[in-house]
Amino acid sequence: MPASYFLGTRLLGSTIAYHKWSDTEKMPDSEALFCPECGEIWGRILESLSCNWHVTIRSCAQHPRYPGEDAAGSFIAPWRKAFEELPPEVLRYETQLRLDRIQNEQS
Repeated sequence: MPASYFLGTRLLGSTIAYHKWSDTEKMPDSEALFCPECGEIWGRILESLSCNWHVTIRSCAQHPRYPGEDAAGSFIAPWRKAFEELPPEVLRYETQLRLDRIQNEQS
């Protein structure tokens, strides 16, 4: 299923094939990433063939729940091990997110 990734309202990139999986089953719905601290939907993964939405609680980059949290502000679920389906723009965002986090921890 084709998918588009949005950071806020800005399109980061799109991919031809994206298959989201929960722990046990495929999730065909679009996904909204909700920060429990500020209440914002900071990210969206729009499945082009789906009209349903699934809300995932995941902290935005400004509100990690604990120091060094890898999932804060990330489109990548903490349990995922493969990222080949992500578009290059999303991979650049994810890399910069982690570099910024490391730099802030060293400051």
